[in-house]
Formats: sequence, structure tokens, C-alpha cells
Amino acid sequence: PRAFPSEQAQVERVEVLAGSASVLYGNVFGVGGVMNRVTKKPSFARKNSLQLQSTDQEATWRAVFDTTGPFRDSGKLAYRLIAVGQKADLVQDFSRLDRASIFPSVTYRLDPQTPLHVETEFTLQSSSVGLVNGSRRTYVLNDRFVDVPDRANPEADFIDSDLTKLGTVTTLLAKPSEQWSLRVAG
Repeated sequence: PRAFPSEQAQVERVEVLAGSASVLYGNVFGVGGVMNRVTKKPSFARKNSLQLQSTDQEATWRAVFDTTGPFRDSGKLAYRLIAVGQKADLVQDFSRLDRASIFPSVTYRLDPQTPLHVETEFTLQSSSVGLVNGSRRTYVLNDRFVDVPDRANPEADFIDSDLTKLGTVTTLLAKPSEQWSLRVAG
């Protein structure tokens, strides 16, 4: 239920807790279920990937760069950097989306069973939505199409939005034994 979308390139897996047990996590709107997106963590094995995508029909391009590995071959500190760029002229007429995101993260092993993980997200997004339909304009507002007569707002052909998202999450995971673990995040 976020107004600003998550980036799929950052997601490792999605966990679903269905039913009324989902309210255990404090979300009273989660009576039907709760979804948890688990993000990719730094790896102590070096890996690099580059994905490029282009679609002519909708004039879309997208690039994802993902690199991870240890700092200076240490067994204590690892990094991951995911960078995403996207430009799209969407299927809906007169609509576009430009997005650039960077997701740097580091993991520091306090000991083999206690990693400290810090991940940061920085995203810039610019979008424009509007559809000219005869003498009326149709807009997308709260995921619904809304018709507005031209005379209601004659100078506005589009709904433009520029959004910035900056966030950091720190997680400490301690596993004193095989049966017990403690996770603290903020």
C-alpha cells in the first residue's frame, strides 16, 4: 500500500502470510494477508550482472546493474550495489515514466552468527499521465480513470509528478543457537 513503488530489481523473494494471523505484525489492514518483500543482501562471493531491456512498441528502455562481493577479500565486510534506470512512454496515450534508483548496501559480520546489515535507497521519479479524449480529458487518479471536461481545467493537459525517495534500513541478526534468533531492524 505504498504511494511510491518498490523496485523489483532489489527484491530477492516475496513472503506471504495469509489470513487473520497477519495482524500479528501490527497491520490492522492485513486481515486478508500480509506480503513481506525480502531485499537482496550483500554476498561474500563476487557476482556481477547487467540486464538491458528495450521495447519498441512502447518506446521503453530499462537497465539494471547489480554487483556484490567482499571488501578487500575480508571475511567480515561485503557490499552490494544495484543501480536501475528506466524510461518509458507508456501504453496509455501521453503518459511517460522516468526513474533512476541506486541501492547501496553493506554487511558487517560482528561474528559468524551475527551480521549487521545496512541498506540505503535513493530514487528519483518523474511521471506524466494524461489522455485527451475528444472534448474531455481522462486522468488516472487513485488507480481509477476520471473524466474531466476541458473547461474545468483548460491549461492542464497532464498530471505531472516528481517524487524523491531516500531511506536507510539497519538490521542486526543474532543467532546464539540453531533454535534461537533475534532480529532488530529500524
